[in-house]
Amino acid sequence: MAETHHQANIFCDKVFHLLKAQRQEEFRRMVFLFFQLAGGVVRLALTQDGMQGQRTIDDYKSIIHGQLRAFFD
Repeated sequence: MAETHHQANIFCDKVFHLLKAQRQEEFRRMVFLFFQLAGGVVRLALTQDGMQGQRTIDDYKSIIHGQLRAFFD
């Protein structure tokens, strides 16, 4: 968990200048959650057949992109 926080903080520090100050804490929480969930999504995809596993990864990426895009609109 500490490593996930560390990685999320590195990511956030690189993009905070693009965000409104009042959204930065919410963004940090969202990024931490995405980073934390990524491992579970990959583990799930590895248990699925090739096509289904790829769809799982693609769906997760779509969720992330949609959620993060909302911070930059």
